[in-house]
Amino acid sequence: MRRLLALGLVFASLAGTALGADPTTVGTDKSPAGLLAADQARYTAMVARDWPTLDRLLGDDLIYVHSQGNAQNKAQHFGDTKSGRALYNQITVVGALARVYGDFGIIWGDADFDELKSHHITRLGYAETWAWRDNHWQMIVFHCAHILQPGDKPPSMPAPPPGTPSPPKSLGDMPLPPVSSGQ
Repeated sequence: MRRLLALGLVFASLAGTALGADPTTVGTDKSPAGLLAADQARYTAMVARDWPTLDRLLGDDLIYVHSQGNAQNKAQHFGDTKSGRALYNQITVVGALARVYGDFGIIWGDADFDELKSHHITRLGYAETWAWRDNHWQMIVFHCAHILQPGDKPPSMPAPPPGTPSPPKSLGDMPLPPVSSGQ
């Protein structure tokens, strides 16, 4: 019984707002560790469907780019989550690094997303930009991509339309626009 209680206390401390904590206290530590805690609270809120916490942690100017390349604003992302198109059993951060630059924070990380309907686990690499607003963190940019695991088949790319020029082999081969002298 004591082990069960201890396990429950650990889960409650990790789940935070999903178990009834005050969403107004989430994301109020401006340090890199506090930024990572805000991100974990966001993932916990996504899994638990904790809309008040998710609303607090996502900026109204959010740009959310999914691994398939489609971009959404906050209202569209909320709509997908609430409708059940983007629901998860669990989201496990495999590794993450946070940096804070004044009122902005950046997180780079990898996470396993366990999809609710299929139970398929997808590893995604992500980059996030957060802004410090009204004494708490808000995510304003999310961008992710699939990370292939051993044995995964790379996604196939559609053939370019006829007459499409070949892509540059390196950044040095890319044509750059002229630089204006400001006159």
